[in-house]
Amino acid sequence: MRFILPPAFTTSILLMLGAAESGGAESANDPLLELPAPVKTTIQREASGRNVAAIARDQREGRTVYHVRIAQDGIDKRLVITSDGALIEVSDYPAVNNAIADGKQASKEAWDKTKEVSGEAWDATKGAASRTWEATKDSVRKAASAFNSEELTLNQVPRVPRDTMEREAAGDRLTAIRATIADQNTLYHATINHPDGTARALVVREDGTLVTAP
Repeated sequence: MRFILPPAFTTSILLMLGAAESGGAESANDPLLELPAPVKTTIQREASGRNVAAIARDQREGRTVYHVRIAQDGIDKRLVITSDGALIEVSDYPAVNNAIADGKQASKEAWDKTKEVSGEAWDATKGAASRTWEATKDSVRKAASAFNSEELTLNQVPRVPRDTMEREAAGDRLTAIRATIADQNTLYHATINHPDGTARALVVREDGTLVTAP
C-alpha cells in the first residue's frame, strides 16, 4: 500500500509502509525503529494499539516533519509530528466514522431481523401446509368412509352395473346395496333375496362384470 501525499508534499520521502502494533518488542521489521524516539513515542500514544498504515518524512518551513496514517474503521486518522515529537496536526473524523459504524450496525440488525422474520414466515408456511394436508387427508378419509358405508337405492347405481345386478336378480328383491372403492375401482354390493327365503351376495364392478359368480 502506498501513502500518496498532496502536491505540497512532493519532496516527501516514504520511510516505511506496513502495520505495527505499539508496545511490542522492537525488531528489524518494526517501522518505528528508524524514527526519532520522540516521534515514535507520539505515534505509539496516538495509535493506542492500532496499526500504523504509513509513515512519510517531509520538510515544512525548514524543519523535518513526519506524516503518519493510523488505520481505523472508516477514515484513517492522520498525524503530522515534528522531529521532537510535537503533534502539530491531527486529522480525525469521529462523527463520520461513528456514522459509518452506526450504519454497519443498523445494516447488520436489519439483516438479522430479515433472517429472523423469514425463518418465522417459513415455519408458519410449513405449519399451515402441514395442517392443510392433514385436514385434506381427514376429509378424504371421512368421504371414503361415508361412501363405503352408505346404503344406496337401486336407482343410485350407475346404469351399467345396475343392469348386471337386475339381470342376476331376475326379478327377485335387491337389498343392502352399497358401494366401495378398492384399488381405485368402484364395486357395487347387493343381496339378492329369493322367494324361498334364501339370499345370495352379489358384487359387480363399475364396468358391469361380476366379482362373485352365482
